[in-house]
Parts: sequence; C-alpha cells; structure tokens
Amino acid sequence: MENSSGQGAASIIPAEIDKWNWGAFLLNWIWGIGNKTFIALLMFVPFVNFIMMFVLGAKGSSWAWRNKKWESVEHFKAVQRKWAKWALIVYAVFIVLFVGLFFAIASSFKGSEAYKMAVAKLEANQEALQLLGQPVTTGFPMGNIEVSGPTGSAKLSFSANGPRGKGTLYMDAAKELGQWKINEIFLEEEGTGRRIDLNQDSLVATTEPTTADAGSSFAGTWDTDWGSLALRQDGTNVVGEYSGQFTGTIEGTVVDGSLKYTWKQTNGEQGSGVFRLADDGNSIRGTWGTKDSADGGEWTGRRVSAE
Repeated sequence: MENSSGQGAASIIPAEIDKWNWGAFLLNWIWGIGNKTFIALLMFVPFVNFIMMFVLGAKGSSWAWRNKKWESVEHFKAVQRKWAKWALIVYAVFIVLFVGLFFAIASSFKGSEAYKMAVAKLEANQEALQLLGQPVTTGFPMGNIEVSGPTGSAKLSFSANGPRGKGTLYMDAAKELGQWKINEIFLEEEGTGRRIDLNQDSLVATTEPTTADAGSSFAGTWDTDWGSLALRQDGTNVVGEYSGQFTGTIEGTVVDGSLKYTWKQTNGEQGSGVFRLADDGNSIRGTWGTKDSADGGEWTGRRVSAE
C-alpha cells in the first residue's frame, strides 16, 4: 500500500495502525502538538476535555497519520509506542510524587506542636483511655495548619484506636504570641457519637474496682429508656434482669469502671454491650448491640433505688 500519510482527508488509514492510542489518551494535548493533531487542544475546554481524552484514544492514530508525514507504517508504530511508554513514565512519576507529597504533609502535621498537644491531651484523659483501652494509636491528621510568625491556627482531626474502642479526635487550636492554646478538643466515640471533652479534667477512676463501693457499683434498680433494669453486683461480677419493651437477663464484668455485659432475651435474641457510670454515680449511659458488637443503639438510665 502506498504511503499516503500527511495528506489530510485524502490519506488512506492502514488497518494495522487504526487502533487505540494510549499516548494520545494519556498525554492528550502534549501528544497532539507533537503529532500535529491540534484538535487535541480542546482538552483546555471545560467539560469537553473529559470526553476528548477518549476521543483521542480512539481516533488519535488515524488523525496523526493524516496530519503528519511518516516514513512508513513501522516508523509510525514505533513513534506511537514511545509516546505510550513516556505516558506511563510520566503518570508513574506523578503518582509517586503525589503519594510522597501526601505523606510529607501528614508527617509535618504529626510533627507539629498542635498535634503533639492534642495527643498529650488524649493520653492524659482517663475517661478517653477507659473508652479506647491502652495502648492508643493515632492516625494521620487531616485538616489545616496555618502559621505566620508568632500567630497561627490549627483545625485537625485524626483517628484514635485502642484495644477496647475506636474514635475520632477533633481539635481547634490557636497560636498567639508564639504559644499554642487548644480552644476545643473532643474525642467522638465510633458508633455512638458520644463525645468526651478532653479540655475538661477527667475524674474517672483509673483502677479496676474490686468491691461494690459507692461511685463504682452498678447495683440497684434503674429506670432506663428500654424499661426497668435490676442489677446485682458482687465484686466485679454483675447479673440482672430487665423488663418493659423486652424481657431478658444480663451478665457482665466491671472493667476500669465500665460494665461490659452480654444480654439474652426470652425470645432467644442475644448480644453484648457496655454501660458507664456518670460522675454522679446515679446515671448510666451505654450501648447495646447484637452478636459481638455494641453498636445497635444507645441505652441510658437513672438509678431509682440502691441494691
């Protein structure tokens, strides 16, 4: 077949080159300039550019054959292979740079004074430690930090996970006269949405209770949002019954001030959950769930009588 490349509409497209062109698809307008296919500049037109990528991939080879003189079909195919190769190299470099930039920013956030102060607040709050368990691991912070000389601001969020629970920490801090100060900082429990104010001093006991003393005992009759709940506590072991909307039994153990329990109803349904005493010792707040989770919903109540 006669080489008719570069003759515009009069060019006859060889069947062996009328295929998908990866160089045109990935490098689009750059490929277009190099192959005298200036319709590729439509990549700069909003909305049209997305469609144009696929048009160039499908029609790029035939357009390049018509718009530019080539020595032979083999020469054309060799050049297009180089375009595809360089396209892959460019995209690979871009991905590496993007991932590297992400980790560089995340690492700089983790090294910031604002982030370190937030982690210190978390690790000093006993209520948060009882919720998560120890050791606590924190994830990459997201948000923004702006510093201009002695002033600045930081709005960050990051995950905080432990052997007993998971949550997300949110903080808002400001830098004035060269000193950082945390304005607000909360730990939000995963599943329940309950928030712990880490700016408030925690008064929760850090040791595991061994007797049913005041402030650590779950014993008594409780008026809850699911009906009446009667609990009996012997050391760290708790048993009881509930009635109202549903009827069933509870068995559990007090660990670090929290009652971790399993429940079983007369209809055969069962699951697990956790209760925590309020600071006044006369209110409970917790969650229940089915099977091995405790994220079915909230269960709260107030003590109406002691054991």
